[in-house]
Amino acid sequence: MYVFYNILMSYKENIDTLLNEFFPEPTFTIRPMPPGEFRFRIATGETNCLIFQFFDDYIKIDKIDKCGIRGSETLDKIEQIGIQMDNIEYICLEDDSNIEILPDIEIDLGVFKILTKGESWYNSLGYVSDNYTNETQHNETIIEMTLSEFQEKIEQLNIDELQKKHTIEYYENQIKEYKSQLPNQINEYMKGTIQKKISDTESIIDNIDDYLKGQIDNFLKSYETNLSNLLPLFPDIFSDESIDTITVKQFYNKIMEIFKRDESDEEKGEWLSKSLEFVRKSNILTYNRDELRKYIRGDRARGTMKQKQRKKTKPVKKRQKKTKRAVKKRQKKTKRAVKKRQKKTKRTVKKRQKKTKRTVKKRQKKTKRTVKKRRNRTKVI
Repeated sequence: MYVFYNILMSYKENIDTLLNEFFPEPTFTIRPMPPGEFRFRIATGETNCLIFQFFDDYIKIDKIDKCGIRGSETLDKIEQIGIQMDNIEYICLEDDSNIEILPDIEIDLGVFKILTKGESWYNSLGYVSDNYTNETQHNETIIEMTLSEFQEKIEQLNIDELQKKHTIEYYENQIKEYKSQLPNQINEYMKGTIQKKISDTESIIDNIDDYLKGQIDNFLKSYETNLSNLLPLFPDIFSDESIDTITVKQFYNKIMEIFKRDESDEEKGEWLSKSLEFVRKSNILTYNRDELRKYIRGDRARGTMKQKQRKKTKPVKKRQKKTKRAVKKRQKKTKRAVKKRQKKTKRTVKKRQKKTKRTVKKRQKKTKRTVKKRRNRTKVI
């Protein structure tokens, strides 16, 4: 820590000069922030543009917002500052980007860009994870699926995620966490709140199967409502295509065109926001958004540039051939796809109902055994 501080102290004057050069007053205001003098907030008026911190060999961006200039311009300014400091090798950030598509309606920009372009907005600017190549390869196969295949996959994966989360072990760990908070609480009201949380969580454990079934039923109700609103809200998209022939990438690009032409309304905006929420919760896409890096110095920086150039040129012919084949295939499928989909939907619903019943029965048996064990342990204690 001492070495790190000394390194930065030697750049302190240079940092102040660079910040004032790239974020000049009175357009911008620069304010130091805790925990130290190397963390800054950049704002225009009352609107925050950026919160970031200098470290010995990198810059970490904690938050970035629109503030009179585009986000890409703000990033470019930080990159230029880093380039002019010979100790900075890379810039890192976490992708929590959302975009307001209508007043009070936001969507997950990272997920939306992957569905439409195959990579996130930050990826397109060179901010990538160590697993970037595998991520793009996996996500490319997902967005080339038909919309109907994608929807079925999203449904099953969301149910799988709920079953993984709502377990006795998960809630027992929650109780341990709550109990660890009690000794530190002086306020009686807060103690009572924690005790209630413990009691509620114990009740969930005792009725885990019913609770899980309720969670799955709530999800299915919400998801099926979202699916049933698709055709009435976007009839033009399916004038030439059906959900059994249009790909995920084509569908979300058409959605993007609708919002670009200002042909959207609140109902469409809420549909899209909810749809992307289902996609994100399913974990169908591979995207390590927690730490994205862009190297601005050294071999890795040059390697990133070469990789981006190859990405833009090499696969074009392959994609063109693939697209022609896909179009011909879709044209053949279109006539029989709708009937096939209707039959398949009926079978899927029946299958799902049977599967849910079997799962619930299995979990009920397992829970009874676990609850008995837990009660026996409690008696012994």
